[in-house]
Parts: sequence; C-alpha cells; structure tokens
Amino acid sequence: MNAQPQKPIVTLTLNPAIDLTTTVDGLVAQRKLRCDSPTREPGGGGLNVSRVIRELGGESTAVYTCGGVTGHLLRNLVEGCSVTHIPVEIMGETRENIAVNVRATGALYRFVMPGPTLTPDDLARVGSSLREAFAGRASEGFLVVSGSLPDGVPEDVFMTIAHAAKAVGLRVIADVSGVWLQRAAEAGATLLKPNQHELEQFAGRALENDAALGDAAESLRALGGSEAVLVSLGGGGVLFVTAKSRERVLAPTVRVVSTVGAGDSMVAGVVLALARGCDMSRAVRLGLAAGTAACITSGTALCRRADVERIAAIIG
Repeated sequence: MNAQPQKPIVTLTLNPAIDLTTTVDGLVAQRKLRCDSPTREPGGGGLNVSRVIRELGGESTAVYTCGGVTGHLLRNLVEGCSVTHIPVEIMGETRENIAVNVRATGALYRFVMPGPTLTPDDLARVGSSLREAFAGRASEGFLVVSGSLPDGVPEDVFMTIAHAAKAVGLRVIADVSGVWLQRAAEAGATLLKPNQHELEQFAGRALENDAALGDAAESLRALGGSEAVLVSLGGGGVLFVTAKSRERVLAPTVRVVSTVGAGDSMVAGVVLALARGCDMSRAVRLGLAAGTAACITSGTALCRRADVERIAAIIG
C-alpha cells in the first residue's frame, strides 16, 4: 500500500477508552496476582480505525470525547500515535478497559467499563468539533462512526450525523451494534458492518447459512437505502450484500492469536481503499486482509502493514 492520493476520512468515537493490558501467571480467586508492567493504548472503535489507517499509510482526522484525568492521558496517547485528532472535552471521566493475558493458559480476559454519560452540552461540543473536522473537506469523503455509544446519546443521533455529513459530501460508514445498528441503517449510512451475532440480534433469530444471512443483511440495508452491508464472519470471511448482489469472500487460513481489533482493522482497510478510489468489491477484500492480519497479532494489538499487504496478495 504505497502512499496514494486519498479523499478525506473523519472518524468519530463517542465512548473511547484507555486500553490497559497486562499479563499474570494464572487466575486464582481471592489471591493477589502479580502483574507484568502494563501497556496503555488509546481505544475505542473510531480511534482504532484511525490508528490502522495511519499504519497503512493513510490519513484521517479522529474526533473523540475525553474527560478528567484519564481523558488527559488519552489525549497524550493519541498524540503519540501521530494521528490528526480533535479531542472533545466532556464533563465525565474517560473510561479505562483492562485486558489480562494468562500465561499458564494463553487465555485473554477483557474487562470493559461502561463509560461516562454524555450531557446535552457535551453533545453540542461534539457537533461543533465535527463541523470543524468537516470544514474544507472535499466532497465524497467519509465519516466513520465506530464503537459503543454511551448513555445520554439521543436515539436520533445517527439521523443528525448523517444529515450533517451528507451536507458536506461525506459518506457515512457505521460499525455499531444493538439498537444503534438499526438506527444507522434507518439514517441511510452508506456502509454498515455488523458481525454475524449483531446481524442475528437485528433479525431476532439464528442465521445458519448464507441465504439467511443475506436476507437479513438485505432487510437491514433496505431500511434506509444503504449502499452495502458487510457482514464479518470470523474465519468464514465476509458476506457482502448490495441491492444488486451478494458475495461471500473467504479469508485465508491463519493461526489466530487474538481477534481483538479485527473488526476495526477491517473497517479501516475498507474505508481507506474507498478513499483511494477502489470500488466497493476491492475495498471489501482489502478490509478482509486488514481484519485477518489483526488476528495474528497478540493481545489488543492491531494489524501490521506488512501482514496486510501479504494477506491482500493472497486474497487477490
């Protein structure tokens, strides 16, 4: 992925976190567990997407909330990633998530905190910061909304975001779950990226084959006329559904070390490819390469550029 001209990309993270990762010999209840020195990384869907875009040689502007002492640390961590960013000060305290590797078993345990409640004033500042990020952007750029949404966010937030983005020519890519997946679809997001479990939640039933997955994805797509739905299927690759076609793209077989960050890496690969002028089918393949590459890194690490390029050549 050599440096290429690209259209602008803005990412939005409404509930970011500091991801703290450490290792212990084993888990024993009621006993003090001596941990290795922890690592701290900026976390949250949109921030992860921006970090991967940077790793792949692209550029983006990350808009994210931050508050309190942990919010100050988050800003420093994002600064250290060399990502262009616009922090939005909020009243609440930025959350911390904890990942613990267990040396004895190789298992990874993840403890995810809920995050602060956003106030109306917080949301107003988010809106102002998005307008700042949009300012001067060329048409046909992209806004990526990714990650969990905290309490305090109104149900029509995606409609508001979509209208603001479309007004300046940005296309919306949404990687969200639960009720927010349906809200993003109803708002007409250009691309929706649920995994199988999230699509099954939307459908209200188990989806046991490609026909059932495709039908559910089409129902989701049709809610607001989205261009495409990309269903991530883990080792099964992805199912790519548009108004005119359905296609399963298989992932190459790799030794999976950790699936953490695979979805964010996939979104980053897709949006960067689109921003560089690839068609949706090609972008999906590059996204699959990035998502697969994330699975061969340990802990909460995201994908590496060399791995993405090698896997992309295999997928074709």
